[in-house]
Amino acid sequence: VILGCLVAAGCGKRTVESDEMSSRVSTGSPYELPTLWIQSATAEAGRPARFLISLSKPPRGVVRVQLRTIDSTGVAVQNYAPYVAELTIAPGDMETEIEIDTYLGAPNAAPFEFILEATATEGAMIWKPQATATV
Repeated sequence: VILGCLVAAGCGKRTVESDEMSSRVSTGSPYELPTLWIQSATAEAGRPARFLISLSKPPRGVVRVQLRTIDSTGVAVQNYAPYVAELTIAPGDMETEIEIDTYLGAPNAAPFEFILEATATEGAMIWKPQATATV
């Protein structure tokens, strides 16, 4: 009822010009950004764990995401290659894969797990920031 009164009185009423709307679209409001998630991986010891990183829709611009591994039952350097990097996804692409080496015959030998985590992003919103590799 109050909203109807405000609109009827002209309060809060606003005309959006097409140029204004296109400039808002190009800056990428949170409602228009793709969401990013990481899928869990499995691997045999001595073979790389392959993580698929996906977007909900093709991005209009470059997507950058900071990634890092976190120990679980597996220990970096002993069981798997530690990973800290910025991944870039090109405009229009919806997925990419990264490989993280695992070691055969290492201390705390298989089965073990480690985590890949997205810590920050530009050009997308993080929906599922962590995924587990089971080796």
